[in-house]
Amino acid sequence: MDQLSKHDDLTKNRLPLQTKTFIVVGVFIALILFFTGLYEWNKKSVTVHVNGEESVVTTHAESIEELLLSLDIDVTEHDLVVPHLETELSDDMSVLFKQANVVTLDMNGEEKEVLTTVDTIYDFLKEQGFEYRTEDHLLPSGDAVIEDGLTITYKPSVELNFAYDGNEDTYWSASATVADFLKEANVELGEDDRVKPSLDEHLENGLSIKLTRIEKVTDVIEESTAYETVREDDDSLNTGVERVVEQGERGKQELHYLITYEDGEEVERELVETKMVEEPKERIVAVGTKEEEAKQFVSETKTANATVSQRDAKPETTTSSSNQPSQSSTSKNEAKSESKTIQMTATAYSAECDGCSGVTATGINLLNDRNMKVVAVDPSVIPLGSKVHVEGYGEAIAGDTGGAINGNKIDLHVPTREQAMSYGRKTVNVTILD
Repeated sequence: MDQLSKHDDLTKNRLPLQTKTFIVVGVFIALILFFTGLYEWNKKSVTVHVNGEESVVTTHAESIEELLLSLDIDVTEHDLVVPHLETELSDDMSVLFKQANVVTLDMNGEEKEVLTTVDTIYDFLKEQGFEYRTEDHLLPSGDAVIEDGLTITYKPSVELNFAYDGNEDTYWSASATVADFLKEANVELGEDDRVKPSLDEHLENGLSIKLTRIEKVTDVIEESTAYETVREDDDSLNTGVERVVEQGERGKQELHYLITYEDGEEVERELVETKMVEEPKERIVAVGTKEEEAKQFVSETKTANATVSQRDAKPETTTSSSNQPSQSSTSKNEAKSESKTIQMTATAYSAECDGCSGVTATGINLLNDRNMKVVAVDPSVIPLGSKVHVEGYGEAIAGDTGGAINGNKIDLHVPTREQAMSYGRKTVNVTILD
């Protein structure tokens, strides 16, 4: 009996122990599941953009730095992380990571490596502190995407001052030399044009370029040449008697000048050729050499003059001088009546004129005396060498000719070109004095 009772008691006590064990295990499992669920429930869902690729991760990381480390992303100082690494993670946060690319910048022939996280070359230049202009030289184009290992060739333009053909303005250019700039600007150079500085000068900021157009032309001026007077003895004429056997004729010559113009203004005139068109003809004068007949002629003249004097001699009278002209006034009137007065068209010229040699047709050098009274005439109207009186001008020597001086025309020499221009054209009386 006693043993049976003990067995019943053990049975009764064993059941609760098993139950307790199950309860403990169940509780433990429940706790594990609870904490596991709680752990998973506490994870944060984060959207991560890595080098352009997007993914969603759940993480217990407390900061962005821990998140990137958990993703085996090694962050350097040049990489782009947004927000910054110390930012605390929160659920539904978006994180951007972009690894820096190594770019080679070739600028004006000098290369350097640069780490950058920007997207395009335009962004890269801005990041480097450059203000891109359309005149800059850039390869590849500015909207090209930045890739690791990319080489960018860049030459910034410089500001220039350029003057040519009457214009002056500011230009921007990335050309290497002055010659390259002119080619880029579609400016054509003539064979003799002058450029300062030289064509091989390298461009730099603030450089001033001056293009001077050089034009060389040949100008031909026709002028008359003086003839020579040849005196020949003539024994058929009395001594002291001269006779023009043949009138001289002026020749013609062409003066070929090489004229240099700079931007349309004459700066140099060079005589390069003198060409004789018509040779002058000598003026031949016969000079008498007959001594005997000359003496007889002089003697006969003196005798005739003496006879006339005796025949015309009159006794002195007391006639008033107001009614009877004196001998001296008569002589003056006779001299005046022998003078020839011609109404002529007068112009003026100066030895300063372009192409003028300053030497007249008779060999007078007007450059030696700018105030010399010399007139150009038509020798068939007023013989060269004659002394004349020009109304408003005074006494002068007929010592020059001109291509436009024909007939009753006369050209008056004045000291300066301005005086010649202001004289204009006038009608004057010209008296041939001798």
